[in-house]
Amino acid sequence: MPSNADKPRRKHAALARPDLGEFGRHELAILGAPCGRIKELAARLLPLLAPTLRVAYVDADHAAADAVRNGTAPETGMLAAGASAELTDNVSFARLDVRRLLDKFSQPELLAHQSLALVNGNHFRARQQLVILDPAKPLDKKLDRLTDVRALLLPEGVIEVPAYLRAHLAEAAVPVLPLADTAALATAKPRPAKTLPIWAVSSSGSMHSRRPSNTRRAKKSGV
Repeated sequence: MPSNADKPRRKHAALARPDLGEFGRHELAILGAPCGRIKELAARLLPLLAPTLRVAYVDADHAAADAVRNGTAPETGMLAAGASAELTDNVSFARLDVRRLLDKFSQPELLAHQSLALVNGNHFRARQQLVILDPAKPLDKKLDRLTDVRALLLPEGVIEVPAYLRAHLAEAAVPVLPLADTAALATAKPRPAKTLPIWAVSSSGSMHSRRPSNTRRAKKSGV
């Protein structure tokens, strides 16, 4: 009869690791347009998402860093004086500046309490994507970033999907929506079997709501 000594010993329990992308479990890169148009779309989506989700917006400010590097603008704040972090309470929001490189380990940590990250895809990758078909920003040289496209968005005057994009997406059933129709985008369903918006569907399961249920509130209150 085999004894316990014959079984391999484990120091820790075999816990399932969280299925994270670049910034978290649920993330959506918006690309295919200039940065201003990407930010404008995110600003239109936020009022529709914020009532039920904690949504982060991820972007980059290379112009400010280049100005400091070139000597055309001084570096300001306590980081310039040598601090590794500066936390500021701005009453209506809090701001944390850190001297820390962004990578696949630090990014999810910084956004750990967010339900969804909307990402400027011109600067960062994300597991899923919204593609704006802006002729000023063709994506024929960035097809490697289009790994799970959730929707194609047509700006005014654009009426068809480029051939290179149709070939890349092949048989994927990707919705095509007008860029201006924010409400349709916020409620679009990528597959008939799904009942969540296009950004809420991922391999890791359903998305968490911003507001806890009454049961969770009771547990936190000690009831």
